[in-house]
Amino acid sequence: MSSVMFKLSSLVNQQLRNKVLDRTLISSNLCVPRRFYPQLPKRFYKEVTVSKNVEDEAFEINLDDRKLKTPGKRIFQVKSEGLAHAIAHEWASQEEHIRQSFMHLTSLANTAQDNPHNKTKFELVNELLSHVSEDTILYRVPESNNKLLELQKEKWDPVIRWFESEFKTSLPIARGTIFVPDIPESSLVHVRNYLSSQSFTGIHGLVFGIDAIRSVILGLAVAKKYLGVREAVDLGRLETTFQTDHWGNVEWAHDLELQETLARVSAGILFFSLNSQPES
Repeated sequence: MSSVMFKLSSLVNQQLRNKVLDRTLISSNLCVPRRFYPQLPKRFYKEVTVSKNVEDEAFEINLDDRKLKTPGKRIFQVKSEGLAHAIAHEWASQEEHIRQSFMHLTSLANTAQDNPHNKTKFELVNELLSHVSEDTILYRVPESNNKLLELQKEKWDPVIRWFESEFKTSLPIARGTIFVPDIPESSLVHVRNYLSSQSFTGIHGLVFGIDAIRSVILGLAVAKKYLGVREAVDLGRLETTFQTDHWGNVEWAHDLELQETLARVSAGILFFSLNSQPES
């Protein structure tokens, strides 16, 4: 390994040890602008327990004798006992410091409870529907890239056919273009009905998972158990995997991105599933 590559590898390894990736581009002389991150809060509790609030019919998290609160200063509550225990596990897994950026279930529950942007379920559903026309698996590379194009057809077409059958719709394929295909609102009525029937809290999980793979189609395929999380993530990263197989993997970067995507999609789908109480 050259001295330059050794220095670069050392920098990345140091960042990984701190579990903080500085996304600043490294210049040719390896001058990395220094960033000052806020100090992580220290773990101040020993035991994490779950208790039921009978009056509110909700479950709460206790850090020793303190009730966990949301950023909005509300008593932290979730309706699902299973979700409460999963969130308690996130807090119990913290070591010397509390790394909230890795506590995806806690963050989702905080957002759903506090609703800091005052969004309605109707607005969340509209946001998801607006991204269907930008879906990763609706865009194909030019025919000049024959191998990747054939791979996209092989891997993505079955999922698109499932989606069209499941939601009684027809989706356009954008071939070798950056133009966003037009998908009439009327063709997504069954998708809207499905999303609108889900709980407001659960929809937050779908939004979180779908954002991670940039695909409403893949996200709903996981939500409806047509695909597993790893399958969906691999399909969403199809072009990245193809390129790294051809050009080689960037040390640490692609593996880290894969694990983070898996964690986010898994958390989003789990949060959705544990809050999947359809509303009439």
